[in-house]
Amino acid sequence: KMLDKAFAERIIHDYK
Repeated sequence: KMLDKAFAERIIHDYK
């Protein structure tokens, strides 16, 4: 899902 991908990318950025 596109929404899932966008969310995952945001989480990865926050994780850093």
